[in-house]
Amino acid sequence: MDIFKKYISQLAIPTVRRVILLSVCFVVSVLGTASAKPAAEATADFDSLLHLSKGMSVDQIRHKGRSVFLEQKDPHTALLWYRTALKRPTDNFTADEWESLARIYSNIGHIYYYEYGNAQQALVSLMNSAGICEAHGRDNDGFALTDIYYTFADIYTSYNDLSKASYYLKKGFDVSLRKDIRKIGYSFANLAWISILNDSVPSIRRERELFRRAEVPDTSVLVRFCRQILGAMDHIDNNDYAAASRLADIALTDRTFATPDNPDITILRYHAIALLISSHLRLKINDVPGTAKRLSEAETIITPNGLFDLYDFLYKEKAAYLRLTGNTSRARDCEFRAMKVRDSLYNSHKYGLLRNIEEEWKVSEMENRLKQNEAERQILIIKQNKQQTIMLTLGVSAVAILLMLLWIFRKNRMLRETNASLFYKNIELADALSSSSPVFVRTVQAAHNNSPDSDSEDCRMTPTNDTDGRTEPGKKKKDCTDEAYTTFERIRQIMAENREIYNPDFTIETLSHISGIHSRRLSQAINSFTGKSFSTFVGEYRIAEACRQLTAPGIRPTIAAVAENVGYKSRTHFSTVFKAVTGMTTTEFIRQANRSLENRL
Repeated sequence: MDIFKKYISQLAIPTVRRVILLSVCFVVSVLGTASAKPAAEATADFDSLLHLSKGMSVDQIRHKGRSVFLEQKDPHTALLWYRTALKRPTDNFTADEWESLARIYSNIGHIYYYEYGNAQQALVSLMNSAGICEAHGRDNDGFALTDIYYTFADIYTSYNDLSKASYYLKKGFDVSLRKDIRKIGYSFANLAWISILNDSVPSIRRERELFRRAEVPDTSVLVRFCRQILGAMDHIDNNDYAAASRLADIALTDRTFATPDNPDITILRYHAIALLISSHLRLKINDVPGTAKRLSEAETIITPNGLFDLYDFLYKEKAAYLRLTGNTSRARDCEFRAMKVRDSLYNSHKYGLLRNIEEEWKVSEMENRLKQNEAERQILIIKQNKQQTIMLTLGVSAVAILLMLLWIFRKNRMLRETNASLFYKNIELADALSSSSPVFVRTVQAAHNNSPDSDSEDCRMTPTNDTDGRTEPGKKKKDCTDEAYTTFERIRQIMAENREIYNPDFTIETLSHISGIHSRRLSQAINSFTGKSFSTFVGEYRIAEACRQLTAPGIRPTIAAVAENVGYKSRTHFSTVFKAVTGMTTTEFIRQANRSLENRL
């Protein structure tokens, strides 16, 4: 029998181990499947919501998530809806879309803190919302999202950082005052009880005056509570704590507010706050029974409902009450508990995480500012480079324009000098013709020096003329007799003395009739000694006379009269010939003549 038992025991030990091992594996697999299934379902839900939200605007998604949270009491699905909006690219967001996105971040923070107690994640979402308000707000108050500041205040109040809580409550108060007066009661109520219980009522004097002037409609429980507490603070300023405590009691007796059996934690919280305010004020007037009663009622609300942010105030008020009654040992115990609450809250791991998030946010803001400053610096450098390029271009253009003006000035000066030289030559020509000295004296003299009577044996080469007196190109003939010279001298004499040359009908036949020389010989002589035709030769004499008349002292005739005087029926023809001979128009010639006379004088 003993051997059998021993065998059974040896056989059972491995079997039991196997059964236990299999059972553990089964439980783990079941738990893994159970945990993986909601995650898969959540992923599937998010994917389906992401598909549904494609045709919706950001504001529509916000309203959808809000309705799911408030009406269906489903914070998880609301968060999934909000996440679909966070997937949207924000490159081309309008101001309204930025406002909706900021509200979505605020709602996410609200859900994380009030529904899941996750202050860290709530703080991150609220900071994102505040950042959007500051960066894309349409005025100094951002998008008037008071819920951001109120949730911030609740987080810091729960961790006993009342200075930051008051800071965000004041910001929420200012925004509510200007943008959403309906939410002003929350911020003022919290500012009021924090300042009263900390004996710092003067710190919110500005908010008290603004609340009084705002004439907030008496439509909410908190607003009526604030009015009673506002009156109490006015009495506190005058050290009339009895009257202040009576107003606090009035807030407690308001049946729409003072309902300890109401399951609404917010109503219970403010009822406990009103009791703490009343006990604090009664303690100022040494009302021991009234203080004890109210502290006891406050403790019955705070402790069962876990209002941890009020523990510190409860223990401090109890410690003050016990010291007043002479129970020093219990007073020290309450003070120690209050200090322990403060330390446990302020130095808790969660608060450390909050501080880390704050530091990360500050670092992120600093990095963003540095990036913004760097971008602005780059823009400034680009603008400076553009300005330098523009200035360099303008400088080069100015130098080029200056050089061009100098070149134009030099060319004009050279042109004036050339015109003056040409004018003087024309004056000399006119003087030579008027003194019966022909234009081509040097040419004639050269021909005379080359005559057979001279010492030179070379003969002058003159162009060969055809029967009409015109020169045949490429051919030359020798003309070394005095006959041609005599003929040309006769022509010069007639041109200098006979006024017939200024007759419009003066031709070579007329000259032949006057001189008694055949027209062919006349043409050959003119061509031989001048190389010009008869008309050009006569035109030079006529233009010389015209120059004399145009520059003669006294009353000068008109250009049309001068043209007629020298044998031109058409002023246009006269002007053409005048410019061909002198290189100037009649107007330019007259102007040059006047300047020359002025210079001589």
